[in-house]
Amino acid sequence: MAGFTVAIILYLTSLYNYLLFHSLAEIFSIVVAVGVFMLAWNSRRFLDNNYLLFISIAFLFVAGVDLIHTLAYKGMGVFQVVDANLATQLWIAARYIQALSLLIAPIFFIRKLKINLVFVSIGIITSVLLGAIFTGLFPDCFIEGIGLTPFKKNSEYIISLLLICAGLLLIQKRRQLDRWVLQLIIASILATIGAELALTFYISVYGFSNFIGHFLKILSFFFFYKAMIETGLVRPYDLLFRNLKQSEEGLRQEKEFAESLIETAQVIILVLDPEGKILQFNSYMEMISGYSLEEVKGKDWFETFLPERDRWNMRELFLKAVHTRGKINPMVTKDGKERYILWYDKAIKNAQGSVIGLLAVGQDVTERKRLEEKLRTMSIMDDLTGLYNRRGFLTLFQQQVKVAYRIKKNLLFLFADLDRMKWINDTLGHQEGDRALVATSNILKETFRESDIIGRMGGDEFAVLATGSRDENPEVLIARLRDKIENFNKAGTPNYKISLSVGIVRLDPEKHYSLDEVMARADRLMYEEKRKKQH
Repeated sequence: MAGFTVAIILYLTSLYNYLLFHSLAEIFSIVVAVGVFMLAWNSRRFLDNNYLLFISIAFLFVAGVDLIHTLAYKGMGVFQVVDANLATQLWIAARYIQALSLLIAPIFFIRKLKINLVFVSIGIITSVLLGAIFTGLFPDCFIEGIGLTPFKKNSEYIISLLLICAGLLLIQKRRQLDRWVLQLIIASILATIGAELALTFYISVYGFSNFIGHFLKILSFFFFYKAMIETGLVRPYDLLFRNLKQSEEGLRQEKEFAESLIETAQVIILVLDPEGKILQFNSYMEMISGYSLEEVKGKDWFETFLPERDRWNMRELFLKAVHTRGKINPMVTKDGKERYILWYDKAIKNAQGSVIGLLAVGQDVTERKRLEEKLRTMSIMDDLTGLYNRRGFLTLFQQQVKVAYRIKKNLLFLFADLDRMKWINDTLGHQEGDRALVATSNILKETFRESDIIGRMGGDEFAVLATGSRDENPEVLIARLRDKIENFNKAGTPNYKISLSVGIVRLDPEKHYSLDEVMARADRLMYEEKRKKQH
């Protein structure tokens, strides 16, 4: 309703005195343009939108040309003119500057604005246009008695096309502006296009078509006033700090996402201070450890969560700020159980390079560790007897032989075969044969020390590497084994008796041995004993 009232008043003013209406229309646009410049210029240190700053500078020069246009209007008496050509030329010059500025401005959404260069460039263009107009080099735009020239009409169409392109570019870059500000600037551009098209029809500068053109110009600058000045004063963050607001919103969203990720990720996030005291950990750590952060915050990490055997070593690494990548360490939970954690650690340093803490990311690999241990055990252990299989025995044999060679330590190798195993399987069945193998393995375990290595080499063959004997006589070991076998047979099954044929070899600490070589020597001795039993 208020807008309709203003339109009626303006129309009545044009009927009363068109020159007064024209002056009011131009003064309004000039005041708005200067106001836009003053707002943007005084906010330039804080303004993060170069588009608006560029537009404000360009509109200052537009306002200057429009002021001269107003003073040069037919009937004002400021310039010695007999027709409306000068004012019309100045109008076209101002609109070219305005349209080109709006077309170029979107570039500065992403580019840095060199203010001095912009002032000089637009100032030179404006000066050239004014110089051409006042020296008669600028094409005529209005001829008294005839009306608008083809140059003037074509220029209005070109200006309208430039404004359409400017609006399309602005829509393409719409995320760079507040939605309300964008809508008002687009409305301003559309009103300017309407004004240009309306001003292609008039014959007299006091005619109705001229009135419509200037009325639309008032409307155009009113929209621009709403977009730039009113918004800049009432909602400055929507205009002056649009990018900052978007950046803050983006940072807030990233922070919330990071916090959500830390809380939901199935990894431990741990922060320690320079002394190894607990500063922070996430909810997954609470679930794994059984402790809440409040229970242990400020406590020593090493004393609270590490097994006693690892505390000193891990504290030393921490104090030296050693970074670890993919190191598995046990962690003691609240209920006293140990869980294996795969840690990735990094020292936190300040600007001076001093360590101010440790950031650790840990993955609970307890089940994987247990599975790996089970698989490793299965790969080197015999399922039936619980002794090392041939592969496990070979691995430990090679290790012990290297140690013995280095420290000049004697080793005894014993190779044994369970007598009459085929008869037990064929007569009593394989189940009974398995019991005989288990009984034999138990006899060997009772005979030898825990430090000795006992293995089932396959079928009914067993091997022992006595690592705890330095100068012990092989006959003593054989006698001990015979006693264990005899005791078993007295209390064992009446269906058969356990009997072992044994070959034993002392390994010279000055020589290197392979398992096949030692087994061949012991095997010969074992078969010699087996033949003696058969005779």
